[in-house]
Amino acid sequence: GLWPNPELRGRWIAELQRTGRIKNYETTLNTKSGQQRTVLVSAERIQLDGEECLIGMVHDVTERLAAEAALRESEAQLREAQRIGRIGSWDLDFARRHMVWSDEVYRIYERAPGSFDGSFRSLLEMAHPDDRPKLQALYKGPVARADNHEIEHRTVTPSGSIKHLRVHWEMFRDARGKPVRAVGTAQDITEQ
Repeated sequence: GLWPNPELRGRWIAELQRTGRIKNYETTLNTKSGQQRTVLVSAERIQLDGEECLIGMVHDVTERLAAEAALRESEAQLREAQRIGRIGSWDLDFARRHMVWSDEVYRIYERAPGSFDGSFRSLLEMAHPDDRPKLQALYKGPVARADNHEIEHRTVTPSGSIKHLRVHWEMFRDARGKPVRAVGTAQDITEQ
């Protein structure tokens, strides 16, 4: 009664007989209480004192799979909320000098996901030429030392249209006060 499905058990046994070992075979097993759990079953045929034996391990992954499913659902809800609100998120690692965008930021900038290399230089190239000095000053000036900041600027899309953006971020620092990370949002406020 351990295997709720005799066909799955038969496939598992056939594979074990064919190869002599199975690693991380995902299946569902019944517990003594009657509850079904998702598990990874690994087994290997071995010889002990001339006798063929089977050594096996069952790893219960039920909670992990449930947590992964909940995380996927939460991420999908966040993507939808960002799309509806036209607010994307970004994360800047100062040590690597690299920025990561959410899918919505790519949509706002009208760029294909993954096409932004994460550099400030590339971000400046997307900005409206008249707003580039303001962004450069912000990056290097005293505002860069603030923990919270907001700026509005324009960007030029690949099609040549101009969008107005509101960008807000929070700065995170190490124990010496040196910026290590900035996390923020970019919102398309063109219609406003």
